Amino acid sequence: MHDLDRFYHPRTVAIIGASDTAGRPNYLLLNKVRAKLEPEGTTVYPVNPRVESIDGLRCYASVHDIDDEIDLAVIMVGDAIAAMEEVAKKGARFAIVFTAGFSEVGAEGAERERRLGEIAAAGGVRLMGPNTNVNAFEDFAERDGKKVCLITQSGHQGRPIVQGERLGIGFRHWAPTGNEVDLDVADFVDYFASLDDCGAIAMYVEGFRDGPKLVRALAHAAAKVPIVCVKVGRSEAGERMALAHTGHLTGADRVVDAVFDRYGVIRVDDLDEVMEIAGLFTLAPPPRGDRVAIYAISGGSGAHLADLFGAAGIPMPDIAPATQEVCRKFIPEYLKVSNPVDNGANAIRAGDANVTILRALVDDPATDIVVIPITGILESISVKYCTDIAAVAAESAKPVIVLWGSPITDEGFDILCEARVPIVRSFRNGTRAVKAFTDWYRFAGTYQPPPTCDGVTAVTGAIETGVLGDDAARAVLEEAGVPLVRQQLCPDAAAAAAAAGSIGCPVVLKVASVDIPHKSDLGLVAVGVADAESVAATATALLARAAEAAPDAHVDGIVVQEMVSGGVELLVGVSRDPLFGPVLAVGTGGVFAEVLDDVALSLAPVDAARAAEMLERLCGSALLDGARGTDPVDRDAVIDAICAVGRLACDPRIAELDVNPLIASADGCRAVDALIVGREAG
Repeated sequence: MHDLDRFYHPRTVAIIGASDTAGRPNYLLLNKVRAKLEPEGTTVYPVNPRVESIDGLRCYASVHDIDDEIDLAVIMVGDAIAAMEEVAKKGARFAIVFTAGFSEVGAEGAERERRLGEIAAAGGVRLMGPNTNVNAFEDFAERDGKKVCLITQSGHQGRPIVQGERLGIGFRHWAPTGNEVDLDVADFVDYFASLDDCGAIAMYVEGFRDGPKLVRALAHAAAKVPIVCVKVGRSEAGERMALAHTGHLTGADRVVDAVFDRYGVIRVDDLDEVMEIAGLFTLAPPPRGDRVAIYAISGGSGAHLADLFGAAGIPMPDIAPATQEVCRKFIPEYLKVSNPVDNGANAIRAGDANVTILRALVDDPATDIVVIPITGILESISVKYCTDIAAVAAESAKPVIVLWGSPITDEGFDILCEARVPIVRSFRNGTRAVKAFTDWYRFAGTYQPPPTCDGVTAVTGAIETGVLGDDAARAVLEEAGVPLVRQQLCPDAAAAAAAAGSIGCPVVLKVASVDIPHKSDLGLVAVGVADAESVAATATALLARAAEAAPDAHVDGIVVQEMVSGGVELLVGVSRDPLFGPVLAVGTGGVFAEVLDDVALSLAPVDAARAAEMLERLCGSALLDGARGTDPVDRDAVIDAICAVGRLACDPRIAELDVNPLIASADGCRAVDALIVGREAG
């Protein structure tokens, strides 16, 4: 992907549409760019044919009048297309189009945007926008250490995040990508992940343009730089119409979650979470583990936070006996010191007692993080308390995190901010932040690049377009390595009775028709047919019912299938997301698959470890370990089947695939029913 160093550190900038009228937006934006870039040695060229000079700078009538190469052009005029034509002829390397009125206003605007992109591409200009701003050149405060890099598709939505400077968070770059006709979220993720001082990437995103490109960027950042993202659109209904259960279970937003999970992206719900969690990664040292010690000024605060941490699965072991002894020297017997530690404000007032306790907690071998909730603190003790915390946090190799619930006008709050102690401003967000912080480091410590579809050949046989017949679908699964139950396709009731005798009763009967993908919905499946006579009668009835229920369907006959008793019914399926490509679904199966909606998703293909994780995420996972006296299922066999279906997902000829149910038992697993929809490979 493109190296964006020259974008953020241009040697020359042309501001097209610069104004000499103080207070006007284009005057303020010119000065914003000058204030940021001129100290770096950048030469700024205002361009406006109606103005001779601006604050002592010569103003040029056209970019062609500038006797210099242009690294970056900022277009702030109404006719952005004409300006882009001039910029492209000039040979600028980058452009920002501030101007709005493109795809965000409808079809005509979308056509203008397409034309704008064509001009830029033809001229070799990398373009940010249109419909963006110049916040890429925000003049952030100088900070030591790791910094946050920010990407927002809305310029305004980034403003509450960069206000995290007030909390001591350092920011390196901001990419307000706008309509993303060219440079998009993926470009900046890839670039920021390459910066040595980028400690976290914070994002506000409304949509993605290029799924494979984004995946490549996330793979570059995975386990290297944490990404914290608000992705709006959770409630958007999927647009696809699917034949398979899997298609109904894999809405677009769920696929985004699966992509994020695969690459360790932390998805959150609001901008405060983005700011505070991203800031935590830049301000706190890496934790050794996830065990937390709570040091509270109030028993109520400690109990409240312990409840939230417990519900989130954050471990809070008792601190070591020696640490408790140190606490007890300064804290009365009636207050708890095991974890949470309740100092009752007594230790704060007693000389160095508070510092002594804090140092003991930081050194405690039983915990990895110290969390300090501060709510409703009295001004009489705030300054000393926060001064002590700041002093210990500065010398600690263990994360010390403050959850601040008092007014931010408090002097103690300022002390913590100036000392750059990590601060989260609510218990709820604090719980989320600690969990995300420790989970990401666990992810980073175990991350292995996932398999891709490159070079995967799941099957060599032909796959026709449309719904595959039962025998064709079974042939695909069998070649891929998915175990199948025994069955036989029979043209009539007499043949079905004979087949049942060969397979062994009881059996399952199904009408065979590619025109009826979900046969049970129409009552075209019979389970547990006990003998040959019953098979003949049931087959006759099913064929008659099919003729009545679906008179236009082509019926091939009756499938006679061995009946599998017991076991756990699972669904393993494939759908094809229009943005990200093949998606694998594993869920609780059977006729209630969509009702239960118990499904885990991943981009395909998957390795055995990922398949095992998908099983663990299911609410029905406990059933696999044996329930109410049943034996545990053979998980390895199930995992092998999941991986086999994941390889099938890589075949571009497969639009949808549904193995439902895959019955797992102690002696393996077998696919009972399958639906495959083929498509043109191109």
